[in-house]
Amino acid sequence: MLIRKDQLEVFENYARAELERRIFAHVSKFFPKEISELGTDTARRLVHDGIRYAQAFRFVSEGNICKYVDLLVVLGSDFATRFGWARNVLAEVNSSDPDDMMSRLLLAADEELRGNNHE
Repeated sequence: MLIRKDQLEVFENYARAELERRIFAHVSKFFPKEISELGTDTARRLVHDGIRYAQAFRFVSEGNICKYVDLLVVLGSDFATRFGWARNVLAEVNSSDPDDMMSRLLLAADEELRGNNHE
């Protein structure tokens, strides 16, 4: 059985739409205030773009992609360029393990949110 390119695209589009749906449901459940403030359309766009950004940083597991979108929701869509600690971690995209990068991002974000991250 041979799968044609157009058939593969249908599967890929479905999988991406399902991933967006699951992540949107997740952020809506765990960050209802932030999602409400953004508005549904903007929040859906943030999830859509966030998945693409996460993948550009080699985050390919659903867990890491979801965590990246969580950071976008909590810290803002520009967190990757606004915070030096985020820029430093993400600059290692080609030399660091994605799980390790995400762990370091989450630790630094936690410090930022607690007011302990001094740049």
